[in-house]
Amino acid sequence: MKQTWRWYGPEDPVSLADIRQAGATGIVTALHHIPNGGVWPIEEIKQRKALIEENQLEWTVVESVPVHEDIKTHTGEYVRWIENYQQTLRNLAACGIKTICYNFMPVLDWTRTDLEYELPDGSKALRFDQIEFAVFDIHILQRRGAEKAYSDAEIVQAQSRFASMTEEEKQKLTSTIIAGLPGAEEGYTLEQLRQHLTRYTGIDKAKLREHFAYFLKKIIPVAEEIGIKMAVHPDDPPREILGLPRIVSTIEDMRWIAETIDSNANGYTMCTGSYGVRADNDLVKMVKSFGSRIYFLHLRSTVREENPSTFHEAAHLAGDVDMYEVIKAVAEEEHRRLAAGENHLIPMRPDHGHQILDDLKKKTNPGYSAIGRLKGLAEIRGLELGIHRAIMEKNLVNAITSVPCPRWTTKRLTSRIVHLGCGAFHRAHQAVYTHHVLEQTDSDWGFCEVNLMLNDASLIENLKKQSMRYTVAEKGQEGITLKIIGSMKEGMHPLIDGVQAIIEKMANPDVAIISLTITEKGYCTDAATGHLDPNNELIINDIANPAVPRSAIGYITAALRLRFERRLPAVTILSCDNVRENGHVAREAVLGLARLQDEKLAQWIENQVTFPCTMVDRIVPAATPETLTEIAQRLGVEDPCAIACEPFRQWVIEDNFVNGRPDWDLAGAQFVDDVVPFEMMKLRMLNGAHSFLAYLGYLGGYEHISDTMTNADYRRAVYALMLNEQAPTLSMPEDIDLMAYADKLIERFTNPALKHQTWQIAMDGSQKLPQRMIDSIEWHLLRGSDYHHLALGVAGWMRYVSGVDEQGQPIDVRDPLKGTFAAIFAAISTQYGSGHSVAVAEDVVKELLAIESIFGKELVKNRDFVDNVTKAYQNLLNVGARQAVAAL
Repeated sequence: MKQTWRWYGPEDPVSLADIRQAGATGIVTALHHIPNGGVWPIEEIKQRKALIEENQLEWTVVESVPVHEDIKTHTGEYVRWIENYQQTLRNLAACGIKTICYNFMPVLDWTRTDLEYELPDGSKALRFDQIEFAVFDIHILQRRGAEKAYSDAEIVQAQSRFASMTEEEKQKLTSTIIAGLPGAEEGYTLEQLRQHLTRYTGIDKAKLREHFAYFLKKIIPVAEEIGIKMAVHPDDPPREILGLPRIVSTIEDMRWIAETIDSNANGYTMCTGSYGVRADNDLVKMVKSFGSRIYFLHLRSTVREENPSTFHEAAHLAGDVDMYEVIKAVAEEEHRRLAAGENHLIPMRPDHGHQILDDLKKKTNPGYSAIGRLKGLAEIRGLELGIHRAIMEKNLVNAITSVPCPRWTTKRLTSRIVHLGCGAFHRAHQAVYTHHVLEQTDSDWGFCEVNLMLNDASLIENLKKQSMRYTVAEKGQEGITLKIIGSMKEGMHPLIDGVQAIIEKMANPDVAIISLTITEKGYCTDAATGHLDPNNELIINDIANPAVPRSAIGYITAALRLRFERRLPAVTILSCDNVRENGHVAREAVLGLARLQDEKLAQWIENQVTFPCTMVDRIVPAATPETLTEIAQRLGVEDPCAIACEPFRQWVIEDNFVNGRPDWDLAGAQFVDDVVPFEMMKLRMLNGAHSFLAYLGYLGGYEHISDTMTNADYRRAVYALMLNEQAPTLSMPEDIDLMAYADKLIERFTNPALKHQTWQIAMDGSQKLPQRMIDSIEWHLLRGSDYHHLALGVAGWMRYVSGVDEQGQPIDVRDPLKGTFAAIFAAISTQYGSGHSVAVAEDVVKELLAIESIFGKELVKNRDFVDNVTKAYQNLLNVGARQAVAAL
């Protein structure tokens, strides 16, 4: 948790210097002097922020931006106050303050009847006494119908207590309840309070919820736009008082808030003291149910007394709140966020400390003395440290899981395969095949996993913590099967082990295969020529510094150099990327770099090293926080390395290994003499169809591939694309049934359990388009056959890389040529404006077709092709993706 401290501004008796000494790093504060409803000026926010930062602290949370009573009652100038609230949020966001704690309590903020309740040890605490409050409500305020809120016994006790009170005691009680506590939004006179209560006549819980929902619908979209997290504070106490409804008091209320506006910007302040006053509130369940939306924590405890409606503030680790279990649930949520790559530390402040020691002699804000909160912070800090240590030590290795672990350990394995690119696909494919071979044999073939991206060391670190084990969740329409995979021996990363250690491992005599999943762009080849691109930034480095490479190709070449110089056996370079004739591509890249470095080395590689082609197939979406949470819930322990995929898998391998291989055929792989037909079938029918659905599905508003398949037009179009325009281009062995293959693909695309994002598949289109669509189009152009589905697919890609969707919202285009695309569309926009004229379509198509690395030199000259793509592109501009697909 991020340790913060509530500070009431420059007049607070506890100074910023005091807070620094307490060990907190974040400040929780507000511009308390601005009246409710007023806009917080940017300059004042900046001044307060600068003051905090001068003391080497951070303004972490605003507590709070008050909600005007007009908004709660939906009367008066509520529209104006909401507009002011929106502007205040924008001003805070502009200053980098992104977490807002607020409440929707009618009239009174947090309420107590005694600010100096003396405990047996002599310290003082805050207290809410149900009988004292009944005295105020029935006899001092004289609220009409007040007696209905209390039991007969409470009414009798209140009458007796009122009769015995002095005028001074009555005045003190009244002042405590209505004059405003620290952080309360307003203080009132008795008459003002009566007038405010009258405003709520006819407003019950349902009506107040209606007003809150209106507020959220106006505020949350703004918060989403500017990146702010709204964190509603619970009612305090969490039940009706003074006849006023309460709507943030229970887990059911939390659920209603989440369902009313389903947005990550709509979150909670988890105040354990407020929620904990109710015996029927399960605080741990609340954290576990809504942890992903908890953006702020108030940690304190209370003690319910003989009358369960009476309570006082307890020490932070005492009382009715099981602080251990609460902080444990919070820590588990933080570990989930960390595993998902999110900002994982949740701001926490120790709430309502006892008045103890020297603070008993000082004037302090009630509940906010320095030493009492310091004691609470120290206790919470120690408890949290112990819990985090325990969680870190609990993983796949030492936890009791719902899934059996492999029967062997890493001691059985030898690193005979060094794999470059330990991404999701590899973990769900080649590593799984090898795992199943280990299950069936006494093989010792294991992987040394290497990630080369400098920003990707965490996966290797996490795998090492789990003894190189991880979970695969195979998600089919019938259910989910979990497997714990044990085919990895060790893991390496340049930032952890150093470049030379990785090269030495690749040159180790035990290593027989160097395998790759580095994506198309990892081979550093020129798409137009198929040869190594000497102008690639990574290759320029590897030519100049062969001993300190940056590219995967550079690492392989450096390792082969050591094997050549040491006269060690050659190895097999096994590309498992979704690239046409991937073995040949790998061979061209490695030989190309070797020739630029050492011709003798190149000759040895050409004669000794083998580069078999492979065809790999399995749909593996990128892991999401939701995926990891789902797997953890089923598994019984968090696994930050877990991955989900479909049940189907296929691996066709050219049987050309120079130094041995595992018996992958025992796990279902096929060894063949020629992979190309299978490769072409997959690239064109599966991947081409995937790209078609990705671009046109994204433009059509579909987030996942399975979502596109709920549209009959998309389903029909992609099936026709596969059978009528892709299948005819293939030359397959006689026993391959392409119609059955297409039917299976439709079934796989439809799988609703697999959330494969259209945006993810749309990445790096410039690298994928040639083999997925362009090659097939060229086949049709030679024969004069129809390819209008493919033409729309290419037009869909063009429309997608414009960077703006059909609603005018930006598209996060991820592509090596993103800058080229942006320059093309910027120039056309400058010339034509934002219109969709025929001239715009013609220029867009002409400029994009001129990119030789994608389309070569001839297609831009083919009038039939240019016209078909231009018409398809114009149609997308005119009617949108859904109608364009429906018209096919």
